[in-house]
Amino acid sequence: MERYSDPFDDFDVYEDRPNVIARPPRIVLAFLAAGFVLDQFMLAPFLYEPVQYLGGAGLLIGGIALMAAAMRRFRAVGTSIETWRSSAAIVADGPYAMTRNPLYVSLLLIYTAIGVIVNAPAVVALLPVLFAVLHFGVVLREEDYLECKFDDSYLEYRQSVPRWF
Repeated sequence: MERYSDPFDDFDVYEDRPNVIARPPRIVLAFLAAGFVLDQFMLAPFLYEPVQYLGGAGLLIGGIALMAAAMRRFRAVGTSIETWRSSAAIVADGPYAMTRNPLYVSLLLIYTAIGVIVNAPAVVALLPVLFAVLHFGVVLREEDYLECKFDDSYLEYRQSVPRWF
């Protein structure tokens, strides 16, 4: 949990939320915008149309289905999906039994699907950078927060389920 000193109090206060660099959907949207701008400078065709639409649709459907399943599990246990709010519980079943970050995996799938469907190679080329920003700026910070908040129960979960896959 992020620790800060309140100038009006004589004691330290803990913020009960992860200290992520930005809200993950906003990060993804910023990368999409940057990819579309960069794509204006690329002249090469990217994908053959059947691959573009079928492959992109598969990625999109998979990303949306994974996101829906992950969000359903969060709601079922009564904890917040938003990174600026505190977590009430560790979700360890459903898609969270396969990866600790199904929401971010789904965002990456949807991001890639958009790049493929609209035939924007620059969007797809930025995927590794987007992954790194999410990993270091969001996921690792969330893990620190969850470890501080839930201690041994989160450590057990972390040891039994891979971060990505």
